[in-house]
Amino acid sequence: AACARCHNDEKDNHPDVPLEARAILNRFISISRFYRYVTIHAEPDEAKAFLQVVDPKIAKLGVTWHTFDLEKIDAETKEVLALIKAKRLEIRSREKKAKEDEQS
Repeated sequence: AACARCHNDEKDNHPDVPLEARAILNRFISISRFYRYVTIHAEPDEAKAFLQVVDPKIAKLGVTWHTFDLEKIDAETKEVLALIKAKRLEIRSREKKAKEDEQS
């Protein structure tokens, strides 16, 4: 809503900006959710090692956001989301295998 005050069809000032920003902000929410999953489900040492890699990248996202360079923040959020999704998938696969082994 804040972006749309200036970036809209009426003012013809890059009306696509609010939609792009919303998509990026939704990616931030996804990153947060996957981050929480990793911190809860990973083994402590595994989580610590992973978070040492991902935490600086997440901190950088906040800095990049304030540059208002949507292309750059788009690329960086996609990179972080892919990294953290891959870790979640790894953990889920391991949990699924452990559950299957228990049932066998």
